[in-house]
Amino acid sequence: MEVGLLVAVRNLEMHQDAFKGSLSVDVCEKVDLLLEYINEGNKTGKVVEEIPSLVNSIYALKPEQIEQVLVQKSSVGIDKPLGRLRDGQTWDVAFTLLVENALLGASVGLGKTAVTASLINLRREKCKEEGRPFRYLFITANHLIHQSRKELVMFTGEYVGITSGDQREVGKFINESKELGGYEGVVATYSAVKSFEFMRWLHNELQGGKFDYLFVDESEVLGNTKSDIYKSMTILREYATNVVCLNATVFAKDITTMYAQLDFVAPDKMPYKTPFEKAYCVKHHITNQIIGYRNTDEFNRAIRYIYFKRSRQERGVSLVGSSVHLYVHKLSSYQRSLLSQTSMYYAVFEDPSIIDDEWTFNVEDVPKAMKLLELIRQNKGEQFIVYVQNVQTQYNLRDMLERSGFSVSILNGQDTNTPKKKALVKEAFKEEKRDVLLTNLQTGLNMNEVNHLVFYSFSKDSGKMAQVEGRMVRELNIVGKNIYLIMANQREYEVLLKAKDHAVATAKHTKGEVSLLNKFLVEGLSDNLALVLEDLKDKNKQIGYVKYTLNEENAKIEV
Repeated sequence: MEVGLLVAVRNLEMHQDAFKGSLSVDVCEKVDLLLEYINEGNKTGKVVEEIPSLVNSIYALKPEQIEQVLVQKSSVGIDKPLGRLRDGQTWDVAFTLLVENALLGASVGLGKTAVTASLINLRREKCKEEGRPFRYLFITANHLIHQSRKELVMFTGEYVGITSGDQREVGKFINESKELGGYEGVVATYSAVKSFEFMRWLHNELQGGKFDYLFVDESEVLGNTKSDIYKSMTILREYATNVVCLNATVFAKDITTMYAQLDFVAPDKMPYKTPFEKAYCVKHHITNQIIGYRNTDEFNRAIRYIYFKRSRQERGVSLVGSSVHLYVHKLSSYQRSLLSQTSMYYAVFEDPSIIDDEWTFNVEDVPKAMKLLELIRQNKGEQFIVYVQNVQTQYNLRDMLERSGFSVSILNGQDTNTPKKKALVKEAFKEEKRDVLLTNLQTGLNMNEVNHLVFYSFSKDSGKMAQVEGRMVRELNIVGKNIYLIMANQREYEVLLKAKDHAVATAKHTKGEVSLLNKFLVEGLSDNLALVLEDLKDKNKQIGYVKYTLNEENAKIEV
């Protein structure tokens, strides 16, 4: 790594090959002790004194108590039972308290809101001791604001304000703020950050002061430093003393997505983008696109005072009888005729009606749809989540499945564009035990009771697919989960190989993750897929098949 270049360009301070910014050497050494404690499983016998004291730093309000707080807009008169952080959550909290500004990469299902609440409760007590007010701001996606608010009320024991970017919602929020004399905590959407009324309220409310914490949920949205949301969030950052980003998939696109989040969190600890890329990326000599990475180990050491990853693997996750199934199919004659007429390949493979208004959706012309129907029939009585990107295709698949006697729910950002609508769909799917949920949402779903996930659509971004998987695979004991990929034997093959490359790079740069899909991509894909494709060609089969079964100690591949 060209450390000299990286440091000189932005006048960076280093400690033991890591960007330390304004952190003292004493704090850096405490962080290193904490990381050693975690990585070695406390085998060293060294004690990190801060950790035990963090365990009971959250509350655990009951549902009726949460509702009472929301109705009366106060926690007055409510007996707040103490909650308990898990070991891994105390690591998140201890790390953040030490470094102050952090990118936390906790895996799906590991309780990032509880970590957030712990930091809130601890800072509130500190502010109280110092005789000053405490305030925080939590930014998240639109469909997550109500869920996030309820969880924050549960774990902090205090009322939380809430607003989207809708003008009427912002108006109600501001009026309530006046009524209550201000908020301790606010949950707002990314769209609110673009609202002039919200930003004016924030400026007037703070009166030259700052939020103690700015929490940014699902922070991959900050992955492009040139985007409007990044620029808006950069302005918002000036209103916060400390920033904590929360994201299970920090490597969503490539290393530049991760860089943008790191730089947002701690610009004093990061080099400028150009020398950063020169040090850690391999670029195509003509297109200048990133085609690979270098100095990965040095990169991981360099960011250890900013980024902390906690995965289910560290918690002792178990894998029992869980499988990834890859079905490779030939195109129908109709699809082959379409390929020469369009560059919208996904439409040819998934739903030609997107590009051909005169074509009526039928499974005979779309082998992918036929295989989906077959899978659901084979597992009749069990629930399926089916990831389908295009909304029109969701409607067509719903009609096809309903004609075959299956009950179907659709959850997307178009028809179910409010938290209330989304909640109703999820409730119906769960309580009415509907057969299939068609969705294009990557976050905001907790469907751990479902054992079957089909990728009707898929992406070269393995992180996106891992997020979808995380809706179903959330617990430490992963038992009997099945993931299915249905793929045309044309360009989708190339997409899947790119997803493999992305999964490999993600594992190297973010400490890895327990993902059935990513394990399959990394360990079981390319050679076996080549065999399947050859088998299709030689034997004129319609469907080829790879099965990857994972258990505690081993993985088994069937072709």
